[in-house]
Amino acid sequence: MRYLLFVPSLLTACASGSDTAADVNVVDLTMTEGVDYPAPTATDVVWTMPAFEVQPYSDTQMCLAGTYTGPDVALTGFGGYQQQEYGHHVLVLGTSTPATDLPDGTFFDCTETQNLPMDSLEPIILPTAGNGEAFGMVLPTGIATKLRSGQRWILQVHNVNTTADALKVNAIGIAPTIPMDEVTEWSAPWTTNRTGFEIPAHESQTLTFDCTFDTEYHMLYLMGHMHEWGTHFKLEELDADGNPTTMYEEAWDPAYRDTPPIVDMTADPLVAPAGTTWRTTCEWYNDTDEALTFPGEMCASVSMVYPALTPDICSD
Repeated sequence: MRYLLFVPSLLTACASGSDTAADVNVVDLTMTEGVDYPAPTATDVVWTMPAFEVQPYSDTQMCLAGTYTGPDVALTGFGGYQQQEYGHHVLVLGTSTPATDLPDGTFFDCTETQNLPMDSLEPIILPTAGNGEAFGMVLPTGIATKLRSGQRWILQVHNVNTTADALKVNAIGIAPTIPMDEVTEWSAPWTTNRTGFEIPAHESQTLTFDCTFDTEYHMLYLMGHMHEWGTHFKLEELDADGNPTTMYEEAWDPAYRDTPPIVDMTADPLVAPAGTTWRTTCEWYNDTDEALTFPGEMCASVSMVYPALTPDICSD
């Protein structure tokens, strides 16, 4: 049985935060199954974003909320598909926001980070990278992430329209599954994160914090996460004497907000013993007239790890 996660009852048709003007040409870039993305199999979990219009010269993120109601399943990866030229990413995020506050089928403009319920976002499976056409990852054989019945989710789609036309687009997320008895290890997201910071207007700032994890993990990749005002990111592993080894370091580019560089270790996972301490350092320059705080700016390290049934998140 294919698990379709499209809830149409509350959707705003062809919405993008503002209506398309009557004199603006609309270019249809919607995708079709089997041509622009692979036909889902009978056992895939599928998230479907309805068609909507992206206004000329706009950078737009749209979100769809819903609830997974199928049986518990073992996800072995995720692929996010959208039209390639102007598509930036397709993500599926878990949320603990109840349906009473964010009903199934709610379709909303989430371009501004504050419009997302960031404090309640709980990652399900974290993709490693994207190229606009397919954004996702494949877990090693036998390793899977558990998607539980009743899990609330948000499908997020990002488009950058550099043309004078309105673009009609859609998107789909596809997660393959395997039978539960074929799972050799459960994997889940791992993050270090800080929310209690403030970057004054027209100032530089550096934040450094340590996180110690109590479980031995095999780490499948490493990547950093900041937004447009990041200038430098570093993640270090500390030995028993507190001596750091740099595991990930990047001079930050604004484009890395959505597609950061990845240290891919899926072929040879890094083993981090129980008690390993990780040091995250974020540097920013705020060129705006207002102070920046979470979630407008962020500082986090990200991985998928095993063995783990639930996300392990170090946060303040």
